[in-house]
Amino acid sequence: TIIQDSLVELLHISDIVISNYSSVIIDACCLNKPIIEIIWDDISENSTLNYHKIGITIPSKIENLKFNVKNILEKQSITSEYLKKQIIFLKEQYGIPIDRNEMIDKLKNLV
Repeated sequence: TIIQDSLVELLHISDIVISNYSSVIIDACCLNKPIIEIIWDDISENSTLNYHKIGITIPSKIENLKFNVKNILEKQSITSEYLKKQIIFLKEQYGIPIDRNEMIDKLKNLV
């Protein structure tokens, strides 16, 4: 069952990740996945957990979810800007080098 599987494995095989105010968003960024962040009417837009405000997720109200998923799957160009921002975010906030060559260089320097 899904509940017993590895979250990272499930994220890895996913075409799109749908989440709300969760650290799963950071995991999905590390895997360079398009992320739809559910926006709830009863959650303040001033919350620090709104990743869509920094441009790394695609915001969607629940009633627009089907449309947004279809849009992402059919028009990959929609997500390219979000994916670029995810890479910048991970590097700036966590020091995670997503560029393969940069990661290899960092690992070589450690050894």
